[in-house]
Parts: sequence; structure tokens; C-alpha cells
Amino acid sequence: HLERYLQLPYATRMAARELLARDLPQLENMTNDWEKAKLIADFVRNSATYDLQTEKMPDAGKDFALWFLEESDTGYCTHFATATAVLLRAADVPCRYVTGYLARTQAGEKVTVLQRNAHAWVEVWFDGIGWMQYEATTGEFYNDMYSSVEDALPDSDDPYEEEEDDPYEEEEDFT
Repeated sequence: HLERYLQLPYATRMAARELLARDLPQLENMTNDWEKAKLIADFVRNSATYDLQTEKMPDAGKDFALWFLEESDTGYCTHFATATAVLLRAADVPCRYVTGYLARTQAGEKVTVLQRNAHAWVEVWFDGIGWMQYEATTGEFYNDMYSSVEDALPDSDDPYEEEEDDPYEEEEDFT
């Protein structure tokens, strides 16, 4: 049931796998999706500088995520999340691209959410846990979510031994 969260156009998958083999060769020996996801998100986060004034992609024939990773040195959340999702799927890690709003609040505090609070991120599927957020955008958006993901993983030697039904199976996937 997770096949849809691994889908990529063939040419994109092949190009992304070449990039992974070249820049993250240690992925080939990894079997743990948690370790793969952390490595890929860290790689993408460090691949460019956050800038809302990033130029548009110059060549319409090139894959957006690969252009960002190979040619651009700046980007914003859409760039970082898209590139992370493409690389995760190319590494056979089920994920989905998510958009919403990021607004920091405190308990009991009223907040107004504006368009400038729009944000994009990736969620990775872990059997026995469900969807976990991965923030690959650099700068103010990055937080220490990896420790919370690691804390949520089961204590067994094989956290992926049980397969659960995906409660979001009927939702649209826009990547």
C-alpha cells in the first residue's frame, strides 16, 4: 500500500539515484529508513542557502528537484522539501510532500496565520509508527525533530517488522 509514496518519473528516479551514488555512497549499505531519511535531509539542508528571492528555474526541460540540487545555490521551503522527497523516494524510502502553515505559538496564545507562514516539508512513513515529519529546509525552519523521531521508534531490533495500514491511503499525493 506504500507504493504510491515511492513513485517518481523514471528519468527523475535514475538521475536521483546517480546523484545519491555520487554524493551519498554510504546509502547503498544502509537498510534502516530512519538513517537514510536523516542522511538525505541533512544533505539537502546543507545543499543551498535559504532565500525567498531565489531565481526561477531557467530550463523548463529539467527536473525541478535535480536543478535545485545540482545548479542552484539558494532556495526556499518548496525547493528543499521537493528535493528531499525525490531523493527519499529514489532511495526507496516512502514519503510524501506536505504543505501547510508554520506558526509558532504558546499554550493559550491566540495567533493569526498569514500567507507568509506558508511552508512545505516532507513526511516519512515508518511501519509501526506512521508518518513522521522531516524538515530539510535550512535556517529558521530547521529544528531538532530527529530526536523526537528517534524517541518514537520502537525499541525492538527490527522497528520495521510489523506492517500497519496507512490511515491516509485515500489522500491525494501531489508530488
